[in-house]
Amino acid sequence: MQSNFAGATFTELKPNHPYVLGVADLLAVTTLSVDIPPPAIRRLLSAETAERIASLLQDLGPDLELSTIEAPVVAPLMANLYELIKRELRRHGAETSNAWVTASKICARKRPRLYPVRDSVVVTDLGLTGFYAEDWPVFADILNDATVMEKLQSLVAHANTAEAELGDEALLLKHLDTVLWMRGQRLRRQRRASVAQPG
Repeated sequence: MQSNFAGATFTELKPNHPYVLGVADLLAVTTLSVDIPPPAIRRLLSAETAERIASLLQDLGPDLELSTIEAPVVAPLMANLYELIKRELRRHGAETSNAWVTASKICARKRPRLYPVRDSVVVTDLGLTGFYAEDWPVFADILNDATVMEKLQSLVAHANTAEAELGDEALLLKHLDTVLWMRGQRLRRQRRASVAQPG
C-alpha cells in the first residue's frame, strides 16, 4: 500500500550494517520527519566519529532487547552511544546539542529492539520527562505488560495482512513507538478541535 508514512523504510532501507552508521541510516531517519544539518552529517560520517560509533555498537549487540536487558549493565552503554550521537548533531558554532529526538531516531535505526523512538508527541502522551534515563525504563515496562503486547501483536498482524508494509512483526518496540505516536497525534487533534469549538 502506497502512502506518505515511513512504514518499513525506516528499519529496512539498505544498506544497514549492524556496526556501521552510514549514509543510508541518516537517509532512513529523515523518513521520520527530522532534518540533519550538513555539519552534523559530516561529523557523524567522519573517520574518527565513525570509529567511535562502531566501537559503541559492538558493545550493543543487534539482538539486545529493551524488555530483557540487564539494565544496570546495558543502560550505561546505551547512554554512551546516544550521548555521542546527540553531541555530534549540534549545529555549527554550538557547543551543545538539544537534538534529542533525532539522536533517539538514529539510535533506534541501528538498534530497533533496544532504543525507543522518543519525540515530543510520545513523551507528552505518556507523561514522561523527556530525559532518556527515566524514559527508557517506562518503555521496558510497557513491553513487559503481557496484555499490551498481546493487543500490539494483534494490531501488527492485522496491519500487515492489510498490506500496510509495517515490516518485521518481531520488532515490537518499533511498532509500539508507532502506535503511541498515532495515539498522541490523535489526542492532539482532539484537544485542538475542542478548543476551537465555540462556547
